[in-house]
Amino acid sequence: MENNVFVEFGRFSPEGLLLEPGSILLSSKRAGEPLNVLVGNECRFIGEVVAVEENFGVRIISASNIIKYDEEHYLALRLGACYHDQEELAKIQEGTVLDLDSLAGDPISIIQDGKTVARGEVVIVDDFYGVRICD
Repeated sequence: MENNVFVEFGRFSPEGLLLEPGSILLSSKRAGEPLNVLVGNECRFIGEVVAVEENFGVRIISASNIIKYDEEHYLALRLGACYHDQEELAKIQEGTVLDLDSLAGDPISIIQDGKTVARGEVVIVDDFYGVRICD
């Protein structure tokens, strides 16, 4: 089954951004600040990063005001993803831990218009999350 829950550091307009190895994309999220948890193209929750065995996970802190991402062109820094059916999605609440498909220490996905276009490592620059492009 295809993933339908995504954890992201944020979204950007891709215009003018260089996706070259070594370049760094900075998010607007400060280190330690909760990340966006999307269901499909809607940001429904915010959560904190946790370890689930060797994988990244996210513990839901709270539901957010639903923000619908309907932009046609975007760039997203995606920590990981997972799949939950409608019944499981309805049960997500504060304290729920979602096990993501990404291993701690592995590069994360940089998504452009719904497709992975690069991979990068999470960095912190001046107290903000960023991603240094690897490939």
